Amino acid sequence: MNSGIKKCRKINAWIIFTIILAIQVTALIGWGISKKGYFIDELFTYGLSNSDGWRIDFYDMYDNYLDNWHDPSMFHDYLTVQKDGRFDFAGVVENVSADVHPPVYFMLIHAICSLMPDVFTKWFGIMPNILFFIITQCLLYILSRELFGTESRSALVPAVIYGFSIGAINSVLLIRAYMMLAMLCTLQFYIHVKLWNAVQRGNKKQELFLLVALAGSTILGFLTQYYYIMFAFFVSAAYSVFQMLRRKWAHFARYAAAMFGGLGIAYLLFPMCLQQILGKSGVNTYRGEEAFENFKNSNLWQRLGSYTAILNSELFGGLLKYAIILGVLFIVVRFVKAHLTFSECSKNDGFCIEIAKRRKENTSPLTLTVRNTDILTVIAGIGFIGYTVILSKVAAFETDRYIFCIYPLIILCFCYAFAAISKRVFKSGGMSVAVMMTVLLLCDTFGYNGNGICYLYRGDEEKYNRFDEFSNTAVVYVTQGDWSNVSNMLYFTKVESVYCLPQENIGDLSAVLDEYNKTHDQVVVVIEGDAYYDQTTKILWDIIDVTDYDEYQHEFDSVYLLKKTIRKGELSSGYYSMKTDDGRALVVEDNSVDNLANVRVVFGDSGTVFFVRKEGSRYEMTFVHSNKMLDVDKGIAADGTNIQQYEWNGMGAQDWMIVPADDGKGYYVLFQSDYAMAWNLKTGNVELKNVADGEAQRWFFEHVEQ
Repeated sequence: MNSGIKKCRKINAWIIFTIILAIQVTALIGWGISKKGYFIDELFTYGLSNSDGWRIDFYDMYDNYLDNWHDPSMFHDYLTVQKDGRFDFAGVVENVSADVHPPVYFMLIHAICSLMPDVFTKWFGIMPNILFFIITQCLLYILSRELFGTESRSALVPAVIYGFSIGAINSVLLIRAYMMLAMLCTLQFYIHVKLWNAVQRGNKKQELFLLVALAGSTILGFLTQYYYIMFAFFVSAAYSVFQMLRRKWAHFARYAAAMFGGLGIAYLLFPMCLQQILGKSGVNTYRGEEAFENFKNSNLWQRLGSYTAILNSELFGGLLKYAIILGVLFIVVRFVKAHLTFSECSKNDGFCIEIAKRRKENTSPLTLTVRNTDILTVIAGIGFIGYTVILSKVAAFETDRYIFCIYPLIILCFCYAFAAISKRVFKSGGMSVAVMMTVLLLCDTFGYNGNGICYLYRGDEEKYNRFDEFSNTAVVYVTQGDWSNVSNMLYFTKVESVYCLPQENIGDLSAVLDEYNKTHDQVVVVIEGDAYYDQTTKILWDIIDVTDYDEYQHEFDSVYLLKKTIRKGELSSGYYSMKTDDGRALVVEDNSVDNLANVRVVFGDSGTVFFVRKEGSRYEMTFVHSNKMLDVDKGIAADGTNIQQYEWNGMGAQDWMIVPADDGKGYYVLFQSDYAMAWNLKTGNVELKNVADGEAQRWFFEHVEQ
């Protein structure tokens, strides 16, 4: 009868877990639908998995990447599997051998993409992550039943809390190996738990089977992400110490053989791993070199604080310390209530309260028993604490993705500690389970109001859709041709063509765009922000200066649209000097940089260089040497008003119209339509004159290379 009830409860517990898991998976699919863009490493995932002949950096995929036109198919092919390249796992190994990663995860992504060649979709990365999440949750629930007891209501808590946490959602949405790594770390600890129990029972057959499984998981974990080895090291070290304390020498020897055997086989399968980790020459090993440099020089406490803050935010909504305080208060209150009695006694001058220890019959002395489950939880704790400490020393960045792998076991250990303390204080654990579930779910809820989900990139949807407008437009991509190119390639699959060049070669665009200009009135310019974030304006005007485009408008991010608005005979934006019809040059007196410095014309001078900027129907003229504007004194439109240089003020005294002469020889520079810039024939001073008096008002603009 009792066995039947237990079996029924066991089945009911699994049904409840399955329902909870189904809800979590549904939520993850919803978050996946909400994902609209990609972190650059996610695009590298597709490139490493699918590209043909990838080398060290993206621009080395093809010869002559810079200073050449490229068809959008080149960028599309980098991200997708082509029909003749399906299931080319040797190609994947070749790709990652030139990079800094082991191959297993990328081989898996390649296999999935090979099922639908020539297709790019986020679901090729998200769906396997959801599968890894499901496996992780099942392992976490089984582990909870092992540690809490199969009939314990606490066993569901870790799976509920982790599955709804921000950390789990981010792990699934990031298309990298980290959700798979979380599954493998959880699997490794699960095998250790089963192995401990098998040794405890003396079951040699099961022990040998689990040692083989442990070696297999070590191979798979190591060839998925090199950080796996840090977690495995601390778990294995703690497990070995406890087994040696129990004098299980024969088992320790077999265990060590399994672990080192797994690492040896992993090396034989992918020999490049040693070079990548140690930073040997010959491959792209900067991460290995960087890790050793960080280990020597990084600030452990500062970085450990950063990772602790990330963990607190994504697993506990930033409320970890409050959760601990509430837990302690709960335990104290329940302890007092369970062990002390309160009563009132009447006194002549008032009342008193008597506090007495609650008496219990057949009480036994308080004893501290360390159970196997306590030891196993300590092993898991040593694993994730040791991993976090070493990670803090060697990691390239202080980012959440590096600690995704330990999130499930952190939740497991936290819940176990809470439940274990509660069980030692009270006989009934029902209330403690309810409080634990409430507090941790509250933490999860606060997490959504904090930093939230990190890998949705919802703003990228508009950017991606906007590139649809440029399907018949070319892109000029100003770039140094490094790894950051990958961040834009998904957008480049939608345009007519892409010309890639560094800033120093912008002068070549005059010839490059010559044929294109004849049939297109606009061109898109994308400027690589990491390389040229402080040069954007100069780059745009340099392009305008050497092409037929004369104005630009900012579309979004680092994307600009250059247009032709110059009518026949109109002056385009660019660098110029200005001459009169008798050869005198316009100069700022004494080449001054001061406000109010006078402007005049002189013989025998090449002229002061200024930058003409066309804004619609008006122009601004800025002297290059002083960064001051050509300015009408006090903005007074009258005969004889002096013209000078003055800093930009937006008051209208610096707005000009430049109109071609009727005979096509030279230009008139007008101020408020009725007055023109002219030079005094006697003094050479430059001043305003009414347009009706056309003498000395014709100017010739000479283009100057800058």
